[in-house]
Amino acid sequence: MTTSKAGRVLVSAEGAIGWLRLDNQERLNAISLSMWEELGVGVDSFQENDAIKVVVVTGAGGKAFCAGGDISEFETLRSGANAVSYGEIGKAVLHRLKWLPKPTIAAIDGYCLGGGMALALNCDLRIAADTAQLGIPAAKRGQSYEYTNVKLLADLVGPSAAKLILFTARRFGAEQALKKGLVDDIVPAADLRDHVEQLANIISANAPLSIAGIKFAVNTAMADPDQRDLAACAVQAAACLASEDYAEATRSFMEKRPPVFKGR
Repeated sequence: MTTSKAGRVLVSAEGAIGWLRLDNQERLNAISLSMWEELGVGVDSFQENDAIKVVVVTGAGGKAFCAGGDISEFETLRSGANAVSYGEIGKAVLHRLKWLPKPTIAAIDGYCLGGGMALALNCDLRIAADTAQLGIPAAKRGQSYEYTNVKLLADLVGPSAAKLILFTARRFGAEQALKKGLVDDIVPAADLRDHVEQLANIISANAPLSIAGIKFAVNTAMADPDQRDLAACAVQAAACLASEDYAEATRSFMEKRPPVFKGR
């Protein structure tokens, strides 16, 4: 399959925070196949970088987080024999993002639609600007929505609300999205970056092994029963108790000072 060069993903590190910015502003950050591939490379690079404690996914330009898939590619790259390959690439990236041992935050400004919602759903937390518009227009475009993302949606908002979102293909404002559980918090658009940075810094100050174990356990609890690795959850919990960070947490508490965690 020949990939498009539409748009790009800007990968950067600022202190303990890794940033993945979708940049296809002429198309409201619609995500092209090449962007899916670049996103996967960025996720993998942050997994391997011990200095990165939290990953933020956002859109460039202030008008959109991601307006969905890049429709200009659909006729050639999402039709016929190419459709399965295209879908598998996106699914693989979302899987790696969901199971990344580090916390992920979707900073949602403007439009978050279709594939953009799938991207946000696979992040651990979703913080929206008060100008955000969220929705899944699949039913207006003759599409369904992939099972894994339907389950994530239903787990967040419940089955009836998930059906309402999918059946109507409506866009929901930030306040409606918060009431339905699609997002975790709303802030003024001008404050979105600062708020997300503050949240990421709070999280990054905690023990990395604990965060990774907690994330794995929560993901495991929400997985289908035949995909739950309870033994791996137990191994991660035991590793935390045997870690230098556990000893440091106890020592710092006794010494009445903030802990300095090293992730080991």
